[in-house]
Amino acid sequence: MALPRILGALSVVVTLATTTVLFGMIFKILPDAPIEVMPGKCVCEIKPSGFSKASGVIELMSHQPFKGRRPVFVGDDVTDESVFAIMPDFGGLAFSVGRRATGVTDHFDEPREVREWLARLVDDEANAAGR
Repeated sequence: MALPRILGALSVVVTLATTTVLFGMIFKILPDAPIEVMPGKCVCEIKPSGFSKASGVIELMSHQPFKGRRPVFVGDDVTDESVFAIMPDFGGLAFSVGRRATGVTDHFDEPREVREWLARLVDDEANAAGR
């Protein structure tokens, strides 16, 4: 079977019980397809071989309005680790959520802490603008 042209990645929300079944089906239907299937937290990421979230971030960082800026990346899944690894290349900051991943600047214990941090950033910016 020929693989249709894939323009991007596909993420499928799955339960732990369906992950193994889904992986088996994908590789049975597309045994020689140039794809990678990566399990994550309740997600199965299906993407062209050689592409990752990091390759997407690298591409974004080469274009305005991102070019020359300092990226901040927050992730909570194994599928985010490729981006954690490249953040130093851009002078960026990487934060993991739930667990301390390798190569991150720091981490948040839970998503609520991320929301609180973002709210403080917005408040600080608003206060600075009001001076």
